[in-house]
Amino acid sequence: MKKLFRWVLVSMFAVVALQAQAQRMPVPVVDFVDVPVPATATPATAERVKTAFLRAAATLNWDVTPVSDGVLEAKFVKEFKHTVVATVRYTAQGYSVAYKSSDNMKFEDGPNVTSPGVRAAPSLMLSAHEAQRKLFVNDPFTPYAVVRTDGALHPFYEVWVRRLMAAVNGELKAG
Repeated sequence: MKKLFRWVLVSMFAVVALQAQAQRMPVPVVDFVDVPVPATATPATAERVKTAFLRAAATLNWDVTPVSDGVLEAKFVKEFKHTVVATVRYTAQGYSVAYKSSDNMKFEDGPNVTSPGVRAAPSLMLSAHEAQRKLFVNDPFTPYAVVRTDGALHPFYEVWVRRLMAAVNGELKAG
């Protein structure tokens, strides 16, 4: 009986440990394409979208730098350990956020990163990707999410970008 109990306890611990590991495994990079500007009483302009990004970014500790007309670079540093950089393209009608680079975010470059040739264990990466998809199934930005096949990185990147976009939409709705 003790052996059975010990086996069950070890098995449960192994399952929990694998789930925790899968949550930190790289997932395919997600870009957000043509997210529409929310409808408000005040008509949107490209300048208003830019201002919304600047204000929202400031509240979430992102550093946003204008690159050219209609293009911003957004940089987020978490606890001086993790850095992500995204390119934002915007118009009066909508915006797109695309992964540009990162530091210390488990980035894996290459085609078909979810195939068996990846450095991370494929089964863990696929389960991490499924967990990420389930996490955002009801998120309003999910219809605009485009999964890239040329890289994978830590799942928090997507979380941070979605928070930024939610703050941007909040700024736009506030007028």
